Amino acid sequence: MISANYLKGLLGLVLISASFNSCRVDRIDGINRLNNKQFGRKAQRSGFVILDVRTPTEYDSAHMAGSVLMNVKDSLSFIEKLSNLDPSKKYLVYCRSGVRSLKASRALKEAGIKKVNDLAEGFKNWDGPSDSTKIK
Repeated sequence: MISANYLKGLLGLVLISASFNSCRVDRIDGINRLNNKQFGRKAQRSGFVILDVRTPTEYDSAHMAGSVLMNVKDSLSFIEKLSNLDPSKKYLVYCRSGVRSLKASRALKEAGIKKVNDLAEGFKNWDGPSDSTKIK
């Protein structure tokens, strides 16, 4: 039979492990894939440029305050805007679900931008502040 003290200790280790995992940053191809909490903390700091890579219709329905629209589905416009980005700045990138933002983040990295952060869960799961009425 397992003792109560052993189970309490095991539960403590599980809780500590879970708290470390919530602070952990996943990296893919040199891109920081952030959860809502991590993304929100960075978005509140100065020095970050927030890029919304969704369509204009999605952006107009709701977007993060201060974000810049850079529609990844419009390749010509996206490439033009990409070429005008300052590689010395830090970027936060998001889309609806995290798929387009990862694609856009990879393009930023390929263009020589070193500090790229991506909202892994997408705007559909965003629980931070936004402009307009958010439609899921």
